[in-house]
Amino acid sequence: MKTPRQYTASDLARMGLPGFPKTKRKFNTYLQKNRVPWKRRRERGGGRQYAFTDLPKPLQDAILRLDPMSVLTDAFNGDAERARKCLDNPPFEYDREGLWARFAGMPDRRKEKAKHRHAAVLEVKALCEETGIKKGEAVEAVSSERGISASTLCRWLSMIADYEPQDWLAALVSAHPGRTVLAKFPAEAYEYFKADFLRLERPAASACYDRLSRIAAKNGWRLPSLKTILRRIRRDFMPSTIILAREGEKTWERRSQKPLARNRSALHALSWVVADGHIFDVFVRWPDGEISRPVGLFWQDVYSGKLLSFRIGKTESSDLIRLSFANLVEKFGIPTDAQFDNGRGFAAKMLTGGVQTRYRFKILEEDPTGIFLALGCRIHFAIPRTPQAKTIERSFRDLAESVSKHPRFAGAYVGNRPDAKPENYGSRAVDLAVFLETLNEEVIRHNARKGRRSALCGGKLSFDEVFNDSYAHCVIRKATAEQRRTLLLAAEGVRASKKDGSIHLAKNRYFDEVLLPLAGKALIARFDPEKLHECVYVYRLDGSFVCKADCVQATGFADTEAAREHLRLKRQNRKREKEILKNEVRIDALQAAAMLPVSGKSPLQKPSVVKALFTKGLEIMKAEEEKPRVMTAEEKRRAWQKYEILQRIKEGEAVFRDTHFP
Repeated sequence: MKTPRQYTASDLARMGLPGFPKTKRKFNTYLQKNRVPWKRRRERGGGRQYAFTDLPKPLQDAILRLDPMSVLTDAFNGDAERARKCLDNPPFEYDREGLWARFAGMPDRRKEKAKHRHAAVLEVKALCEETGIKKGEAVEAVSSERGISASTLCRWLSMIADYEPQDWLAALVSAHPGRTVLAKFPAEAYEYFKADFLRLERPAASACYDRLSRIAAKNGWRLPSLKTILRRIRRDFMPSTIILAREGEKTWERRSQKPLARNRSALHALSWVVADGHIFDVFVRWPDGEISRPVGLFWQDVYSGKLLSFRIGKTESSDLIRLSFANLVEKFGIPTDAQFDNGRGFAAKMLTGGVQTRYRFKILEEDPTGIFLALGCRIHFAIPRTPQAKTIERSFRDLAESVSKHPRFAGAYVGNRPDAKPENYGSRAVDLAVFLETLNEEVIRHNARKGRRSALCGGKLSFDEVFNDSYAHCVIRKATAEQRRTLLLAAEGVRASKKDGSIHLAKNRYFDEVLLPLAGKALIARFDPEKLHECVYVYRLDGSFVCKADCVQATGFADTEAAREHLRLKRQNRKREKEILKNEVRIDALQAAAMLPVSGKSPLQKPSVVKALFTKGLEIMKAEEEKPRVMTAEEKRRAWQKYEILQRIKEGEAVFRDTHFP
């Protein structure tokens, strides 16, 4: 609606509109802030004036609510009668988007008819505008030329009377619903068919109709055809509802629900990581001789898609998760957010203790703080049984092809399903070292392959390139050495050797000079189970750090170089210890003994009771001493074993002396 009504800021302020300024100055500020167009006022006093149609919509509504009759009277140049009719019959309004949406949903045959009507209407309009003839004469001319009745053409013109010219085509499409008469169908029969057809066993429609026919013959029902019943089912139920009833929730979610599209551009490298386990379809022989399928625990950067770290184990345990996360923190840093499922491994209190949304085990006040929470990582648990919630699942599909089906593993591949086993199933198993070497190579190739089609790679870059570019320009949190030791390594109670303070763990020996004073004491050793030949970190039972003990490697029996090196280190240590004693102990033992005070002799105490020894008793004791003693069989056997051991020792010393000291 257009109106020539003009307002000044003073006019608007005097109206006292609720929710708007009440002074001229404040109204001027409001209009300038909203950038309302204005014209110079020609009347006496000048100033600015604003057209009603240029005012903000809330201001227009407030003016119409206050005095609609006055505004409409001005719009019709003082014709109050027309203004009153306009108030009684408000102008027609329509939804353009909905109108064209209805047009788009029509079949092509109806759209073609609408185009034919639109052409005739445009021809009538052109005749009226170009020649100036009346509307009735133009309708007669176009109807006779196109072979349609004038009443039909007038009906088309009435269909577009309230619409804008750009929307005439959508308004002219036929909205005729078609045949709506339904076949007679007993309600009880229809209810039985729905109950029989819409169930998870997915029975055939023909079988359901056959059972319904038997019931109808018994009850005297008259049934329509099967196609008619199916049409009514499709009319009463959405396709998604039928899928849910006949195929279950998983199929319904996969087929009828639009997947969520996520934008990763707002993230950066290492801001969000996701972890999950993957069972490789390969038989691997472990060092202990066991043959099984290995489980890999992988961490992926969500921003770039790069696989950051992984560990291989027999099962998906909390230790495997912790050690793979230790690799991630050691190499790249601490991520801000971490996402994984709430399986028993990830939900272990050692990892996610303190997180209120674990929904695993009992949450107690005395629970320890988990590793992720202690490092400042926000935990996000994925929705159970929703693989699409974790981006790493797409990488597992690549690894299943590039690793499990690698030529090195021919004969060891077992198939990804029980019914997909190859003919050479179980013919061989690969060693763990070969599997780890191949897996490491393929993960490197997976990250470095160019032409990735993700939004950030753009079909040109690799995961490595996208990650490295972002990693170089963002702030990364790093873990301290103490954090890596206490939070990310396995711990086991040990006892230092009483002899030299060394620590024995998994048939390895670890030693540092700091352990000498702790010989025989109980300690805690933290270590990486896959790097036992490097070192362990030793702690006291109260949690205080002691030292880093290196692994003392066992050498060959005939390794003379190692023996010389061992003797050299021993001499150096002995010399250093002697210097320490010389500097610290300034007096010898004799001088220390001389400093002791001389004490007098203690008086001899006499016994209070004395047992008499008579002559007969002396004779018995003397006879026992002179009587020859006879050895028992057990004493003879032990004496003979002792003699043989001494003989072998003497023979061995002779051989050793003749061989090494000729």
